[in-house]
Amino acid sequence: MEPDNFFKELSREAKYNSRIYQKRQNRLIAPNLITVLLPALLSTIVAIISGIEAYSKVDIAGIPVASLLSGLSAILITIHRTLKCDEYQAECLRLANLYDSISTEAKYISLLESLDLEKEGLRLIREMASASRDKSILDPHLPKTESKNR
Repeated sequence: MEPDNFFKELSREAKYNSRIYQKRQNRLIAPNLITVLLPALLSTIVAIISGIEAYSKVDIAGIPVASLLSGLSAILITIHRTLKCDEYQAECLRLANLYDSISTEAKYISLLESLDLEKEGLRLIREMASASRDKSILDPHLPKTESKNR
């Protein structure tokens, strides 16, 4: 394969991978609204309800509304933490940026005549392979040994 074609293909593949991780992260916007912002909103409502005497005595099935809202808030926060949503999003962002960087480098590397293209090509392939192996947090159900064979 010609060096130009090799680097173009490598750039295309890295850009594709970058977009996959960007899409994974974008899909988490709605769940984040539910498991991060909603608990904050519920806590604020609880604070307001607790401060107004007329509302502080309102209950549903004998349970004060403030207690129900606090409990719901705690459940949503626990779901967010148990699913390791923050770690997952950080890893998606890291991998999207890494692949985007590889794509950009591969796209322009053949323009730099002073570089050893074969050596640079191998370096970029190693970076791609390392990124591919280093995504265990995104696929926790797979043993680490299987992720190498993809």
